[in-house]
Amino acid sequence: MLQRLEIARDAIEDMLFSVSLVSPSLARVAFLICLTFVLQQPGVLALETKRPFHSTWYDLGWYGLYPQRSYQSSGLLSPLFNFRTWHSECDDHGYVLLEPRGLLVTQPGPVIMDKQGNLVWKGAEWGEVMDFKVQVYQGQQVLTFWVGEDSGTFGQGRYIIVRSMRML
Repeated sequence: MLQRLEIARDAIEDMLFSVSLVSPSLARVAFLICLTFVLQQPGVLALETKRPFHSTWYDLGWYGLYPQRSYQSSGLLSPLFNFRTWHSECDDHGYVLLEPRGLLVTQPGPVIMDKQGNLVWKGAEWGEVMDFKVQVYQGQQVLTFWVGEDSGTFGQGRYIIVRSMRML
């Protein structure tokens, strides 16, 4: 049942993408009709928890120029990923280190996300950072990044070493 729903969902997204190229407003109406149909099918909620977020609407800008996910428990924001394709072999329990920055980023700072797109850690207190990576310092793995004022070609700032952190 879940496999049939997944195939149906992919077909609906392809159809909606085609309609949106002709008429974005017609695509929104078609989306609501399809959503009503899909939500009436048993097992749809289980399908959504089986794989990471993917949406043609994301590609079309439905979620804005910088899609974000919010967390009520902490007030933090993280990027919302759109996975075009996914395979379980990609989930090697590694992490993705990001440096969200720019005019559209309301909460810049170093971010660690898992391969499913879930927030693991965020250093919102540092603001915009660059060169966020794992390095070895005094025999231990640490997180490092540069923080400061950047003019585009050079900047003034300092490197931060994070030896331990509280995971979310």
